[in-house]
Amino acid sequence: MKFENILISYNKNIIEALKKLNNIRDYSRLILFVINENGSLLGSLTDGDIRRSLAKDADLEKTVGEICNKDFVYEQQTQEFLDLSRYRKKDIKILPLVNEKKELVRIIDLEITKS
Repeated sequence: MKFENILISYNKNIIEALKKLNNIRDYSRLILFVINENGSLLGSLTDGDIRRSLAKDADLEKTVGEICNKDFVYEQQTQEFLDLSRYRKKDIKILPLVNEKKELVRIIDLEITKS
């Protein structure tokens, strides 16, 4: 699967993020993943993050790197069994899996995935 539609560079502004969020069709949640210049994940960004930022200072030119959630949940992809129940207990809806360089390799949509 290609992730271009859910990845956004840390230096893009809020308007660009809103446009990208508006085009998401493949997942149950409107979420973007913020990456640095090397493609490594820095954080997650939802419409809620954008609303909170705009309510605070109404600055549409802020970068997504400034307002994203840097304390987001992710897992390293391995060949081992991944117990999704612990994420469901924490009400996690989307779980990104990353490689050793912290690049996105897979998304698990816990609203859709049953096991």
